Amino acid sequence: MSEELRFGRVFVTVGSTQFDQLIFAVHQQSFLETLHSLGVQELRIQYGKGRFFPLEEDGGKLKVESFRYKPSIVEDINWADLVISHGGAGSILESLRAKKKLIIVVNEKLMHNHQMELAEAMVRNGYAFLASTDSLVETLKNADFRELKPLPEPNVFPVVTVLLQEVSFTE
Repeated sequence: MSEELRFGRVFVTVGSTQFDQLIFAVHQQSFLETLHSLGVQELRIQYGKGRFFPLEEDGGKLKVESFRYKPSIVEDINWADLVISHGGAGSILESLRAKKKLIIVVNEKLMHNHQMELAEAMVRNGYAFLASTDSLVETLKNADFRELKPLPEPNVFPVVTVLLQEVSFTE
């Protein structure tokens, strides 16, 4: 990773599910040291239903905050320079619409892992990076976030056209 690209604030989210493996991974010393080397000063963790409760500090190098749920995490996403998200569509799309650098960590224990399909599509199109809980530190160290492309704005014109064609305003 280039020395010129640094992050001040990182937000980690697991959405509404339990993803203790990700929460555990972001508490490993190697992860915290990597964040520090990237210039991160603040880490905010949304840990959902998990049984693993985040610590509120890391020995003074980072300010760490955590919470289980909020009505909306849009403010947290907007606050962050980098988002590390589970593979849920809502969190991924909110992060990309906010033009945030994004690493997707798919919960490999979920059955019928539709999250992987979405994550792979985002990576294939150059919008995000993909990591496992085991490869998260290496992804942070090696990813060139300058290569990521912004998610295009949605084109609602075709939908509106079809709706207007189908809806009759006559009685």
